[in-house]
Amino acid sequence: MSSELAHSLKGTYLVIAVVLLALILEGLDVQLLSMVGPKVIQEWQISNSVFSQALASAVVGIALGAALGGWIGDHIGHRRVLLWSMFGCAVLTTLTALTDNIFQMATIRFFTGLAIGATATSALVYMTQALRPEGRASVGAISGACGPAGGMLGSVVVLLIEPGHGWHACFVAAGAAMFLTFVILAILPAPVASIGSALPGSFQGAAPTKTPLFTAENRRINVGAPLAFAGITYMGYSFAWTPVILTKAGLPLSEAVMGYLAFNVMALLGPLVTSLVIGRVGTLRLMLTAFLAGIGTAVLLANVVGLHQSDPSDGLRFVIYLGIGTMGAISSILAAAINGLLACGYEDGCRGRGIGLSLVVARIGGLAAIVAGGMILDSAFGPAGLFYVIAAALVLGVFGCFIIDRHVPARRPLAPVLA
Repeated sequence: MSSELAHSLKGTYLVIAVVLLALILEGLDVQLLSMVGPKVIQEWQISNSVFSQALASAVVGIALGAALGGWIGDHIGHRRVLLWSMFGCAVLTTLTALTDNIFQMATIRFFTGLAIGATATSALVYMTQALRPEGRASVGAISGACGPAGGMLGSVVVLLIEPGHGWHACFVAAGAAMFLTFVILAILPAPVASIGSALPGSFQGAAPTKTPLFTAENRRINVGAPLAFAGITYMGYSFAWTPVILTKAGLPLSEAVMGYLAFNVMALLGPLVTSLVIGRVGTLRLMLTAFLAGIGTAVLLANVVGLHQSDPSDGLRFVIYLGIGTMGAISSILAAAINGLLACGYEDGCRGRGIGLSLVVARIGGLAAIVAGGMILDSAFGPAGLFYVIAAALVLGVFGCFIIDRHVPARRPLAPVLA
């Protein structure tokens, strides 16, 4: 680790680690319902489209929560918002286990989404606002690993708990873990921000001096970042249907969940790589390369899945798993890059609202992926059509990349985050 970055992070390691853990558990919560989806659909005797209502309601809640969390945090301080949203997420996730119909689940998941969205916005601002730009970009990129890590952890939870205790117990375990993390962060002494921080009181919960978000100077990042993020999130949320896609292809749930695990294992590596190279190549070059690779892989998967459905074979199954894993890495690289860009792209007085704006539009992309995914999978187009639409969403992300005028620039030599 460079001495400059180490000094920037001095005294904040434990806080950042706990907040990253909260984001991991949030990632678990977001993806857990997708993983147990086939069991819920079977138990309640509902269609994929009906089940997607519960997934969609959570995404709507996340979008609203991201906006509210950023706005309230800029006014009262992001530490307070983060703690309250974590507590709400813990309670509501546990209550999900008590639902017995789609209306109850959709309602509970909407309010859970509110808490998750507020957590996501406040956590990113809280971790990065007291750091120098180098630390902001790198920590922002590392936070992109939390969603995939949560998905990987969720796969383990489902494989260990669901067979013996049912899908309800998975939500109880997730809620308990989030509550424990909330307690740790609540009692953890707030560290003193390092020298060079623009906001020395930020970790103690003080609100920054507010500045306008919608100005001429912010116009291009306000348009380009949400558009690019929406394309990224559409791709990521579309793969929430992976267990359903693979079970429709004739695989048992255990193998279908393993396919989703492959997506998340590869997705876990992307942000770690991004945090190391973001300073060398810059976000524009990195994101364009990843977008183009994602478009090509999505088109490949569309054709391979179609072949597998008509003529199943172990070779085609391997290619599908490889393609899904590749898309996991690409998705996480893009998410990490846009997180790093957002952490540096806005000034302190409007960073929460700026990040919240992008997260809101991103979750709309996620909502579209959930709703469209259920409709496409129930239609004659099936999984192949779903992958073609993913490719189209990534094309929109390319346009967003070119609109943004505050990309993290390429710098040499690289100052890595990890030794």
